[in-house]
Amino acid sequence: SLFLIVIMIGQTRAVYYSVIVSVVFLVVFLIFSLLRFKLSSFVAAFSKLFVTLLIISSIAIMIVYSGDNPLTSGRFSFSERLTYTTEDSISVDVRILQWKAAIKQWESSALLGTGFGSYKYLSTENMGKVLTEEPEYMYVAGLNSIRTHNEYLQQTGETGVIGIALIIAFIVAMLFYTIKVVKKSSSVEKVIKYLFLEAGLLIIFVHSVLSFPGHLMPNALFAVFLFGYIMNPEFLEVNRVHVRLSKVLPLLLVVFALSTSVLMSRIFFAEGLFTRGYINYRRIENTNPQIPELVNSIGSIKREIESLEKYEGKYAYLQQDSYISDRLSELRETYPEAPEELLQHMASEEREKAFSRALSTLDSKLRSASSALLRARQDSSNSFYSAMRNLSTSREISRGQYLSEAYIGYMYLTAQRKEDFRLKLNMSGKAVAAVFAEIFAREDVFSTWLNEDTSPGGMIGDLEIDHSYLRELPGLLRTDLAATDVSGMLETLDVNLLIDYQVTLDAIDALLRSLKTSPDLQVVRNTANLLFRIIASSEMIANELENLDPYVISSNGLNNLIETIRRIPESEREDLTTLYDIAIHYNPGGWQKGNDNIYGEYSRNLLLLYGLEALDKVLEIAEREVFAWSVMKVTDRVVPLGSIGELTPLKEHVSKAWFDDLYGKVHSWCKDTSIEISKEIEEGGLSEEGLSKAKTALSKSEKFLQLHSLW
Repeated sequence: SLFLIVIMIGQTRAVYYSVIVSVVFLVVFLIFSLLRFKLSSFVAAFSKLFVTLLIISSIAIMIVYSGDNPLTSGRFSFSERLTYTTEDSISVDVRILQWKAAIKQWESSALLGTGFGSYKYLSTENMGKVLTEEPEYMYVAGLNSIRTHNEYLQQTGETGVIGIALIIAFIVAMLFYTIKVVKKSSSVEKVIKYLFLEAGLLIIFVHSVLSFPGHLMPNALFAVFLFGYIMNPEFLEVNRVHVRLSKVLPLLLVVFALSTSVLMSRIFFAEGLFTRGYINYRRIENTNPQIPELVNSIGSIKREIESLEKYEGKYAYLQQDSYISDRLSELRETYPEAPEELLQHMASEEREKAFSRALSTLDSKLRSASSALLRARQDSSNSFYSAMRNLSTSREISRGQYLSEAYIGYMYLTAQRKEDFRLKLNMSGKAVAAVFAEIFAREDVFSTWLNEDTSPGGMIGDLEIDHSYLRELPGLLRTDLAATDVSGMLETLDVNLLIDYQVTLDAIDALLRSLKTSPDLQVVRNTANLLFRIIASSEMIANELENLDPYVISSNGLNNLIETIRRIPESEREDLTTLYDIAIHYNPGGWQKGNDNIYGEYSRNLLLLYGLEALDKVLEIAEREVFAWSVMKVTDRVVPLGSIGELTPLKEHVSKAWFDDLYGKVHSWCKDTSIEISKEIEEGGLSEEGLSKAKTALSKSEKFLQLHSLW
């Protein structure tokens, strides 16, 4: 009954249905049991106190959770949760999409499946296949799915026909065992106890059709407890053959426990280390924006101190002649009989005190800001090294920790990583080649793993994942460079530019390696954006490398490297489009929600890099965006603003007939939607969230109409 109370309070509809099915099962088998036992024996089997408490608690729960009160926190009541299901199309369609993805996974390996725990690694790709065939589910796609909300379908995909057959066989065996207990047990108390325990276990089995209770440790342990209890031989009242395992069984249990612990401990520790690394990463994200603000604040205070010392600006009133003159006039009026010399002395003293107070206040502000800056830098530095250690260790312990690889990539882009490299270069002296190797050949302790596996795979297919373009740079440096030569070289080079370029390359390869394990579409998009930055800055890097000519062994080797860098816009063009195309293909509609439109970013980046040569590809992107809109408009008031915003300045190069054919329906829809939303806002009645969404949709519709009018 306690378990029933807990799940009722949880207000999960899938559990409600599971309870209903379980109660039906209980009633059916109790009715069958009545055919064997007298009604009086059933009544006697129940404790009056237990029945009374069960009825009272059930009625109380139904009353409390059928209305809005502090306990429900404004959530749906029990009755509303049940009746709302048919209207909640999002929840239903999310599950259907996940189920279809699991079926796609099973189709790829029908007999044996793809392996335990593989659903979360393959779900995005399989959902993309479903969307290609059934785009109406586009509006619920976008997030990585790690559970399929149906344990049976997930096990079918992961373990194939063999795995699901074993599960079905177990369920059928349990059904026959239940029938056997009801038929053969001579004690009504034992039958009732067994049926109630079996009903509790059935809740979890039925719940598994719509959710994933088996993946939650408390539910799994509870199921194991119930199963162990109902398999007690006393329910069948039969004698079993006893095998002497008093010595072997404890050993088997110990071996099993140790084996399981070893297998699970790697994942457990890896996840724990990742969590610590992620927390430190978030701390850096929160701290880093404060540092420039504090630096600016310190600069402002120093400038104010200079103004005070020069008696300029708002401190001009402290100039000796003007201050003393004004103050003397006030003192003469207050003390007309006082000697002039005394009043002049008092005015001078007050001026000195006013100056000292102002200077003391500014000094206090400066010390406070400097201390805050020092703490922020120390905190961010400590957080950086802690994050890198934890994330790197997590990746080493369990190579399936793709999130660790992704966040190592994000850590490469932090100011702390760049500052670390700058300090190493400035302190390198004659060992500059070794430092160059750490930075550009990835021999640093936190980047050596990028040299281990450079083979492509996974969702990204044959996409190149090794972008160490500056790897040869350390080997090109002269070995006889003196300290003065190194100093001159570092002054000649734009070190910040080269370091920024290298850490971006490192981040790209780290993110790509994480995609080999699990396809996170936001990571795909972030990688594409970083690759755009690399392509855009390749010419600047090539020009900067020319300054190294006096310091290298071979000018030919340097020139070859420079030419390789200059060819990056063409050599990486296909990879850039592939990444953006993957992100759009697997989530065509999700990118139109909010202000996260990938279509405009993709179009602009291509036009910036390749000019009108990329116009045909941009037109294709626009067509894909409008197709996604045609599906998404049914459920979300999205507007295809991405590509049209980039094409409008280039309208002289675009066919008007093509434009009208593509955007004609969008234009009509935006006009009608603007009128509809305006009426909704005028009538009122919208919630705060609904009003915000309506205003956003109205703003975007009006923006589209404005752009359309320019054509």
